[in-house]
Amino acid sequence: MICTPPTKLTIGCILGRCVMLAGITLAALHAHNADAAITTTGLFAHYDAGADTYTNNPAKSGSTADPADTNGDQIWEWWDQATAISGNNLVQNNNTTIQASLKTNAINGLPSIIQSPVGTSTKVGYLSLDGSEGADPYGTAMDSKNITLTAVFKNNIHTEPHYLISFKHSGTDDTFGVRFNGGNRISYAASDSGINEITNDASSIGTDWSILTLVFDGDNGTFKEYVNGVETGSLTGLTVSTTPELERFRIGSAMNRSGGSRFDGEYAEFLIYNTALSDIDRAANESFLLNKYAIPEPASFALLGFGLCVLAHRRMT
Repeated sequence: MICTPPTKLTIGCILGRCVMLAGITLAALHAHNADAAITTTGLFAHYDAGADTYTNNPAKSGSTADPADTNGDQIWEWWDQATAISGNNLVQNNNTTIQASLKTNAINGLPSIIQSPVGTSTKVGYLSLDGSEGADPYGTAMDSKNITLTAVFKNNIHTEPHYLISFKHSGTDDTFGVRFNGGNRISYAASDSGINEITNDASSIGTDWSILTLVFDGDNGTFKEYVNGVETGSLTGLTVSTTPELERFRIGSAMNRSGGSRFDGEYAEFLIYNTALSDIDRAANESFLLNKYAIPEPASFALLGFGLCVLAHRRMT
């Protein structure tokens, strides 16, 4: 890109070039990360709609697992892809008439899992790792003051209460997770003083596919939220004096399992860590997922656009 005339490298022209180069560099790094892999250190559970979704429960049906590979297949199990700590497979609750189901070619040619309750009273199925409804199915693997969650999802509504994911620690319901209510997106985490919330206008992401990351660092008393790699809220000064025990978590429902708490939308992937990821590892995961699902990365596009505007202005003047 050459300014006109080329000998007059004004401050505006140089700024435009620098900003464009920064944007191109970020875009190149973003593309490079398409070949990278997610961070595995501390990865407790990994769920991918494109891998190991099943339409039956082999243990109950006495048959082999039947992969969910056709649009509309109801999901009974969603198997954990984590390798260091494995076996945390999610199971669909079966006390409902409407089950979560596979949606093929949902985003960038990849599948999603869809939940669509009809009104707030419908008890659409959710996916959960509940153990025996009171037992600790995880041992000590998730007994930690720290947790990182990354979710690739889209939701259909913002006003009615519904939960993307919820956790239960040490006998208390809904201690960590994401819910939507009254037009707001509410990310929450528990500390000694109670539930701490980061609230944002849900219309900021609308019903588009997004990557949401929550990093709760109980050791250092911080809680941060990111959307598509951009920080959207943070809390500091939190105190977690004892290590909580994770009893269970649910994707697509609050812990109380009421009809009005069921998620209305789609999700494609979840990463759950028993550590507070560093900014470098968090950003690497987000960049990988932004590439995988072809979700625009805000930083590179903004820098490119700004650079083009500056250069265009210089050409006109």
